[in-house]
Amino acid sequence: MTCCWHTKIHILVTFFVIIGAINWGAHAFCYNFVDNISRNLNYLFETNICYNRYIYLLVAICGVVLALNKNLWFPYLSKTVLPSYTVLLHTPPNSNKKILINVKPNSKVIYWTGMYDKWDSELSIKMKEKHSERHCGVVMSDEIGNAELLFQDYDNSDKSLKHIHYRVLGYHHHIMGEVKKIYF
Repeated sequence: MTCCWHTKIHILVTFFVIIGAINWGAHAFCYNFVDNISRNLNYLFETNICYNRYIYLLVAICGVVLALNKNLWFPYLSKTVLPSYTVLLHTPPNSNKKILINVKPNSKVIYWTGMYDKWDSELSIKMKEKHSERHCGVVMSDEIGNAELLFQDYDNSDKSLKHIHYRVLGYHHHIMGEVKKIYF
């Protein structure tokens, strides 16, 4: 239900931003849609209110909301289609740490750990390969939605894990949920 609600708001916000863009383009030909809308509203309601300000403010707020939407800038982080039967269950070998999360019951969870930013420059290609095999997996949540994300933590606190990213498969039919992050 919330999925549809967010989609409707996104469409409405996008609509107002497009209207604002069209109005800007119309200004090149000395035409202003907002003035016409304001004039027609005043005629319809027999008022003398400056609706322009409210319309421009609404378009500006919608533009800010759209600009702050991470899925606009990074669309690969948002929901996508992936049949869950194509992804096999896997837990990293020698796991010594676990995080418990609550997701949709009986669904697969794909996860991977994030490291400190400086870690990337210090690692060799072999270490990156070891990181990928030790710090990612696919698990199944139980009937109440609990999923245990298992991974291998390092002893050296300077190179310790910082957060886990995960996506839920089977979010809605074959939709893979957006990327979520847990700090620990």
